[in-house]
Amino acid sequence: MEHFSPSKEDVEHASTATHVQDRDLLNWFGNLALVTVSTNSKFSNNSPREKANNRPARRQSLKLELMARRAETSSWNDDDIKAHHEKMVGVLQNALAQRP
Repeated sequence: MEHFSPSKEDVEHASTATHVQDRDLLNWFGNLALVTVSTNSKFSNNSPREKANNRPARRQSLKLELMARRAETSSWNDDDIKAHHEKMVGVLQNALAQRP
């Protein structure tokens, strides 16, 4: 499980576009993605933009790819985490509703 916005932010190099004010959001579904153990190690405490630049790693998961696209073209902050969370919860709810 990877925190796209890291739980231990590199404050010295943090950008306002990728800074999370509400630290509780770091553990929301909107900020988490499944990745391999080796990718998790490589990502470490990198910023969302740095993670987005790792194209091979981000292709492991469609959810991670969506997060990376947002971070590389705009931002990854509180509002982005909340929006992604709501979208992904909606996808899961729709999929579960389709099951017989």
